[in-house]
Amino acid sequence: RQFEAEVIAFLAFDARYANTSVYIRTSAKNYLVDCGSTIPNQLWRMNADPNLIDVVYLTHFHADHAFGLAPLLVRMKEDGRSKPLPILGQAGIKTFVERLVNFAYAGAYKTLGFQVQPIEISPKKELRLGTHTLSFHPTRHVVTNLAFRLAFGDFSLFVSGDGEWTDDSEKAFGASKYAVQECYTVEGSRKFHNSYDRIRARVEDESEKPHPERSYLVHVARDQRERLEETVNATTLPLIIPRDMQTYDLN
Repeated sequence: RQFEAEVIAFLAFDARYANTSVYIRTSAKNYLVDCGSTIPNQLWRMNADPNLIDVVYLTHFHADHAFGLAPLLVRMKEDGRSKPLPILGQAGIKTFVERLVNFAYAGAYKTLGFQVQPIEISPKKELRLGTHTLSFHPTRHVVTNLAFRLAFGDFSLFVSGDGEWTDDSEKAFGASKYAVQECYTVEGSRKFHNSYDRIRARVEDESEKPHPERSYLVHVARDQRERLEETVNATTLPLIIPRDMQTYDLN
């Protein structure tokens, strides 16, 4: 069977784990979705090739999802990256990236030695990269968060970033073959975050609503992880709590 994709999940919001980020390897392009401050070291441990990443996407501009971008870019420069790097994000992405890099390393943005291509995306418009279709879906979070959906052929993957589902992001989740979904709590008791109860209800829905074949639950609050693991392990639902740096084959 033709290779489709694999994901490596870097986990989050717990001192025992790195920030939430997902590396997606496909036969055409490699994506890094979010890049918190702890992610560059994880990425370099996995593969130090400065040309490894073809596209970076930031779901939102919080530190645990974006502040690792500066050291990542500077390390790419030092190691001789030779190809452009598209960085996708919501309105303001160009200013955000430039200011972040220059704040971390004064004046470094203009001396990176390779082309950084900030691309502003919109939830109302799909983006085509070769045979890949990327779409972006708002959630309810304390700042603007746009979930990411990658589709090609019969493959599709949804990556939520942070936040409660809106009708649009819940529909995108359900329409995807696989999902990397924020699951901050077991019950829906924290505003602006998704919960296991809501995800379970969506997956258990016996109506005609579709749901992913597998959902990987990430961005778990540090006081919720043990209970969530016990809850998930007690079910037969297609819900998985990924392990840090673990590779998951999505063929």
